[in-house]
Amino acid sequence: MPARLAVPMLSVALATVLWLAMGGAAVVNYDTLYGLLWGTQLAGGHAAEFTAAGAPTPHPLLTAAGLLAAPLLGSASTGALAVIAYLGYVATCACAVLAGLVAKRSLGVAAAVIAALLLITREPVLSYGLRAYIDLPYLALLLGALAMELRRPRCGTPVLWALLAAGLLRPEAWLLSAAYLAWLLTGEPTTRRMRIQWTLLVVAAPAIWGLTDLALTGDALFSFQGTRAGTERLERPTGPGALVNVAPRRIGEILRLEVLAGAVAGALLLLRGGVPQAKVLAGATVAAALAFGLVAAGGLPVIVRYLLPFGAVGCVVCAYALTGWRSERSIPIGRAWAAGAAVLALGIVALAPAQAQRLDRLHRALSTQETAVAELEALVREAPCGPIAVPNRRAVPLVALWTDSPAASVVTTQDRGVPAKGSYLSPSSPEAARAFILDARDRDRAIPPPPKDYRELDRTTAWVLSAHC
Repeated sequence: MPARLAVPMLSVALATVLWLAMGGAAVVNYDTLYGLLWGTQLAGGHAAEFTAAGAPTPHPLLTAAGLLAAPLLGSASTGALAVIAYLGYVATCACAVLAGLVAKRSLGVAAAVIAALLLITREPVLSYGLRAYIDLPYLALLLGALAMELRRPRCGTPVLWALLAAGLLRPEAWLLSAAYLAWLLTGEPTTRRMRIQWTLLVVAAPAIWGLTDLALTGDALFSFQGTRAGTERLERPTGPGALVNVAPRRIGEILRLEVLAGAVAGALLLLRGGVPQAKVLAGATVAAALAFGLVAAGGLPVIVRYLLPFGAVGCVVCAYALTGWRSERSIPIGRAWAAGAAVLALGIVALAPAQAQRLDRLHRALSTQETAVAELEALVREAPCGPIAVPNRRAVPLVALWTDSPAASVVTTQDRGVPAKGSYLSPSSPEAARAFILDARDRDRAIPPPPKDYRELDRTTAWVLSAHC
């Protein structure tokens, strides 16, 4: 079966298994919720609230997806959001399948199976993927482009199309496209028409992003400036210092010690030059590192989910450390390598219970958050009057979607206090606040009680609905 059919079919099959294993837990993250909100606003002929307080950076492909999904979302019930969450499961499994395909085309079948298993069991990969962050579709596009290049060197147009789509989600892909174009032009002579086509594909993503920002906000650099401002507001690490001091630790958080050790060993073994396709893998990794470094130096943050591509490569080269000895021609080196691989495998197995505990905690966190969102929806629909007030900005896009109202109409008590009249949704306990309602980045974690003239109308495990109309 061709890979273009096998990859999506296997991804959906694995996503369904994972969905069942996670009890169908469906949680959609804040950034993606805003993308859906903006899409529904545009579909209704309204201006997208890109400048709402606390709004994340808009990404053209996500906003377009929200626009296309608007007729299906309706009032964005938890059932509709479950469909979006399931697509996050599919994107996560696609990353694992494509990491396996990259490993298969460069390092062999055994490495493919191990690379896919390692990636799909990394807690940050699942945490971001199962909450439908755009970073997993972005990673899938990068891995798909790399797999195409490994299948046919200087593949050209298909790779650039994948990078164009990736470039509508993350700006690093713009630089990767430019680097790949330079690589193409160093090869065999091509027609002038082909060179023009490739150049247009390279410039398309930044042009579309800038034109979208210009059309919807009046500022072609809105996204870039907004991300820098958000980085400063949230005090996220950025700049050359963070690349040196923070990025390695964040990659370690993705891989954990055992797989990180295998990745380092695998990279050193690949430097021996025995695997021709490793040059493509190494070149892509270096290009991605340089692209991310330039973006971080420009003021964008160094956070875990932006480093997932390096975690994926780490899983691939760790798989080589575990399996490459089978094709080693030098008997002494092969025996020493096999012994080292056995020790590494024992280390991964010995630390598997700790990894399983992390995944179990993730499962419980997703279930808790899903329950909190379902309860929130029910209470929002019960609210007798507006405005609706919530403790912080985390619930704002949900309330706006459910009530078909602007995000600016939802009051956050951290910013504006409890309104004199309206409906107030507060956490039912400190445990509920910690589990979902508050954000670890909140500077002000105080939650004001309902004023005396507010009357309690309903209470769930996570929320209390009070109102004064």
